[in-house]
Amino acid sequence: YFSLPLYVKENTLLPLGTIDNRPDYDYSRNLVLHYYQPREGIPAVCRIPDTEGNIVLEITAVKENGEVRLSGAPQDLALIVHE
Repeated sequence: YFSLPLYVKENTLLPLGTIDNRPDYDYSRNLVLHYYQPREGIPAVCRIPDTEGNIVLEITAVKENGEVRLSGAPQDLALIVHE
């Protein structure tokens, strides 16, 4: 399944974790967010749960005047924008 294409809807914040050998870990640590085809002025929201399903992190991204602004993001977050 590693060779299957990933189709992502425009204006989506897609979180990817850094641990690939187990499903239960702190998803909010060392988080990488991919922002796909951001639409000008329309916010995208990503909610990160803990291992119990409770939302522990809510990140909002919006592209305004060609710049992406984040709110609610931790300092160790990596953001990759796919235009």
